[in-house]
Amino acid sequence: MKSSAQAFIDIRSLEPRDLSKIPAFFAGLGEKSRYFYHPYDFDGDAVALIGGQLGRDDCFHLGAFESGDGQRRMVGHVWYMPSGQNEYPVLGIAVIDELQNARIGQKLMLRIEEEARARKVPGICLTCYPENLKALRVYVKRGYRIVGKNGRGHFQMERCFADDE
Repeated sequence: MKSSAQAFIDIRSLEPRDLSKIPAFFAGLGEKSRYFYHPYDFDGDAVALIGGQLGRDDCFHLGAFESGDGQRRMVGHVWYMPSGQNEYPVLGIAVIDELQNARIGQKLMLRIEEEARARKVPGICLTCYPENLKALRVYVKRGYRIVGKNGRGHFQMERCFADDE
């Protein structure tokens, strides 16, 4: 199912009409996924926070949606917003547990990077837990490099788009 589901995923900018799908997306994240996915509390306030960021120039949200049925369930989310500690915006990403390993996360990463470049963002930073080896491998493959650790021992990573030229 995972590999066939991959072909039926539509990735696009989140819109206000998508906010009602976010609680079900949050519910599709297991305990481990929630642990790695921040800064959300997985409640109505988190949905309101996302809604307040839609349309801002310094933030961007993409959703991955199943296509083919009337509900178009949200199955993935990637975003960037100002980090406050780095010249690059910070990125966060999650895919519901049921569809992990279907390359949806990789597609979301590619699309958010394309959007950032189109908006003249010079790069993206993120935090990765050392025990999240799968994500760490994906980020390194995408060109992110470890630039340090934060106070909790999590890897600080960044990707400078000028390095690709």
